[in-house]
Amino acid sequence: MSKHKSAEQNSAKKKIVQEPVLRWNAKIALITLVNDKPSVIVLTKRRNGKLDWAGGRGEPGEQPDVTCIRELQQELPGVRLRNMAALTITAYVNRAGEHVTSHLYAGVVDLPKNGLQLSDEHTAVHLIPLDTFDKSGMPERYRHAVAAGRQVIDNLIALADGTDADANEATA
Repeated sequence: MSKHKSAEQNSAKKKIVQEPVLRWNAKIALITLVNDKPSVIVLTKRRNGKLDWAGGRGEPGEQPDVTCIRELQQELPGVRLRNMAALTITAYVNRAGEHVTSHLYAGVVDLPKNGLQLSDEHTAVHLIPLDTFDKSGMPERYRHAVAAGRQVIDNLIALADGTDADANEATA
């Protein structure tokens, strides 16, 4: 009987270990030219009033770059994505205990002639000159990513300026 009791005590001591919830998201720092000067497109989220970029959670089986394009189409209809490139990948555990991999891209876009339209997720759109983005109200990790990825962003802008729009574009 003592052996049986000891086995029960041992099993009671074992913790139930659950696999972590894994998910990922993708965001895109959108760059557009305003009077021939690059500006970053920033959105104000409706739910919390914070500044953010277009993006969201990936769908099952969807690649991060496809998530960026899909989210861009949903959040800023009519914006035409000329090109994009990966900037950073960050892994963290969020407040809900989910293990998140966040993919950040930069992309150059053409604005629609009839102006920017917002989805219901956002209340405002802002154009922040790229040269002053480091002083913007965006979260520090976003400002740092843009500063660290500045060469990539500059290359995307140069590519967009010299690219045949029909040959190398994705329509968002």
